[in-house]
Amino acid sequence: MRVAIAPTGTALPVVVADKQGFFKAQGLKVTFQVSNVSISDQLATLGRQFDVAMGTQPALITAAAHRIALANITGGAIDSKANPQTDFVASAASGITSYAELEGKNLGALSLTGNIHYAVLNAAKQAGAPLDKANWVVGTVPQLPDTLRAGRADGIEEIEPFASMTVANGGVSLGSPFRSLGDEAFLGIFLASKGWADANEETVLKFNTALAQAADWITANQADALELMGTYTGASKAVLAKTRIPDYRFQTTAADLASVQGADTETWIELLREFGNFKGRVSPADVLPGWAK
Repeated sequence: MRVAIAPTGTALPVVVADKQGFFKAQGLKVTFQVSNVSISDQLATLGRQFDVAMGTQPALITAAAHRIALANITGGAIDSKANPQTDFVASAASGITSYAELEGKNLGALSLTGNIHYAVLNAAKQAGAPLDKANWVVGTVPQLPDTLRAGRADGIEEIEPFASMTVANGGVSLGSPFRSLGDEAFLGIFLASKGWADANEETVLKFNTALAQAADWITANQADALELMGTYTGASKAVLAKTRIPDYRFQTTAADLASVQGADTETWIELLREFGNFKGRVSPADVLPGWAK
């Protein structure tokens, strides 16, 4: 299996499963490559350069609406009430202290089509401050804190560890936007071409099992896991010292995949219909392997 990962904590179980031999124990030969290209560019490699890549629910659903046959093969990192991995951080100078005060502001986004962004839109609308008139500035994870500090944005959406670092430097935390969806939400998912996923049920479930074993190892070996994270993210020891490792949840049976990811997909389809000018006719069955029942 050829796997593309992002240089983030959400990819840590892939690296751990490789280094600790969990893939090998499942009888899998897995190679991974760290990629910095956009999700849309990454998805174009599935079935060609890579068998599996990390992605987001909006990217998957949008691809399906454009008749690009991809499949969600498992979830991964979790943003939870107990262990939030995202935040919306306002500048102290803006006077913003809640999502209810974001309407009409200059705001920084990681992507206008990402799951964090849709969660921000949902959180603001729930607070009575729809963001259809906000002025959005798009930047990368390390760029957005500078955008906030320079006054080019009144608030930014961010992920860990940059979210906590921005708050520590004087920013005002509004809390994880994913709380607008519930106490837990998947930060992202693992994707494959639908044809490949349909034809490789055993391989997919072994891959997911190895990731689940890696997640257990990470929980039991936090210090070693953080050190390993530095090897593929390039994060400094200072940054890693302030990093909260995500919790993870992988689906290791066909029934679990159908139940958990099917329900999650329904949530994101509704969010895209609400905020993304999404008119497509997509159902969970369209974006899950055929055997996930």
